[in-house]
Amino acid sequence: MNQDKSIEMMICYYGKEGYSKSGIMYCRYQPELQTFEIIDDARVGGKINFILWNKEQVLVPVADGNQTGIKVFSLENDKLNESRFLNTEYFYSYGVMKNKDYGYFSSFSSGVDAIIDFHKDSEIDTIEYEGGKSHYINLLNDGRIYALDNGNDMLYVYQDNNKELEIEKKISFGNESPRLMPLHPNGKRAYLLMQRTNQIVVFDTEDFDELQRIDIPGATIDVDFCGGIFVDKSGTYVCATIRVKNEIALFKIDKNGLLIYLDSQACGEMPRDLTSEQEYMFITCSYSNRIEVMKIENDKLVKLDTYLEIDQPITFANKENI
Repeated sequence: MNQDKSIEMMICYYGKEGYSKSGIMYCRYQPELQTFEIIDDARVGGKINFILWNKEQVLVPVADGNQTGIKVFSLENDKLNESRFLNTEYFYSYGVMKNKDYGYFSSFSSGVDAIIDFHKDSEIDTIEYEGGKSHYINLLNDGRIYALDNGNDMLYVYQDNNKELEIEKKISFGNESPRLMPLHPNGKRAYLLMQRTNQIVVFDTEDFDELQRIDIPGATIDVDFCGGIFVDKSGTYVCATIRVKNEIALFKIDKNGLLIYLDSQACGEMPRDLTSEQEYMFITCSYSNRIEVMKIENDKLVKLDTYLEIDQPITFANKENI
């Protein structure tokens, strides 16, 4: 591993003055110096929750007044430039690209899962769930799609039939508030974070059989509310944020893809999202207005002194290498 290699990331933030000052910050972390460099900062305006970053193209769903859509930015010579706007019927809070032409999106505010063609205005297919809060959607290695309905406590598995979503399987949960569900790098396991009960549930992705439920130590039901979760690129660790308690919990993945709790570490206020590059972990601490940095050393979390000041950071961009 090249310890001198810089780490690039993109962060969506609300700003201290509310959604009107929201934006996306493009920055670089220098591991050798343990410093951040802000490369560019583009104002978006309106409510934003996540970013899709595909090499030279950045997609930002936004709700601004009565208008909803996706702002598309080009990234050229380290500069973010708004290039076009895609009108959509709904405001989307998560998404994943199928390819350069279209992707799958979920709308927390409307309970809608959708397919969006990036060359057209409006969605090309939608499924709406009454009382739903579609919080997460992702793509499996075999081409199926799975999504979480935070409002109805459901997991849906879809087939994409010529750009139409067809439900293959439904799994119901009992008032647990499923939030996020990243995949292991090999695609065989998925790790579902339950926001209300503060548990991680491990699924086999072939039939979506439940393999394990593990509590996040020290997190109280209906009090602490977990926020973010990630699986590192080596498939060795899972980390989750405990928002109200202001902690990060670290788990190790065994040879069967199951979890073993290792450690917890305090962080800034309201840790919402986290990501990792090389051996470094980055955390959006929304109420502390900063990005904090940790390392995993000898199966322990080590908090570094360095941080990046940013007004109400929310989530890191989903990087798509398409």
